[in-house]
Amino acid sequence: MSTCLTQDCLIKQKNIKIFDIVNIIIINILYMVTNSQKEVVHAHCLFGFLHDSGGISMKKMLMGATLGLALFVSQGSAFAGPTGDAIKAGLGEARENLMGLIAASDPATQAQKQEGIKMATAKVNEAIASSSDPAIAEKVAEFKKIWTDFTTTRDTEIIPDVLAGKKEEAKKLAEGVQAERLKKMKELLQGM
Repeated sequence: MSTCLTQDCLIKQKNIKIFDIVNIIIINILYMVTNSQKEVVHAHCLFGFLHDSGGISMKKMLMGATLGLALFVSQGSAFAGPTGDAIKAGLGEARENLMGLIAASDPATQAQKQEGIKMATAKVNEAIASSSDPAIAEKVAEFKKIWTDFTTTRDTEIIPDVLAGKKEEAKKLAEGVQAERLKKMKELLQGM
């Protein structure tokens, strides 16, 4: 993404200023460091705003760079990191397959959704087990406890209810206690 932004910037503007060069360098550095487009988009918008606000002095550029760096650093705690991203992906897949299982009526689809749940659960468990960052160890431990309760309820109550044709009971659990657990787990994923 950053390469396209820089090429577009160079192609569209015939009069390249020092600001444009600094903008390109900072966007590329942010992308290389984070390998994430979130921070790059924030930096590009910030520098684009400063540039469009009519002339840019060295003081404005330094203030913008400082603000951009502050945004970049603060976002580390606001968005999920690699562990959180891996867990979130598996959690989403597990939830999607569970809701599909509840909605399914034929045994073949139910079996497929159960397999999807098992695979997604394995992804979450693997991400939890591979987490070695001491900075997030407490959050991971708390997440793991809620995740264990979540999977136990799912595997011992919701899935058996669905397979026995008691879909309303399964929905109540999924939309009640499980939804609360899911909300708490998503909150814990922030900054992981």
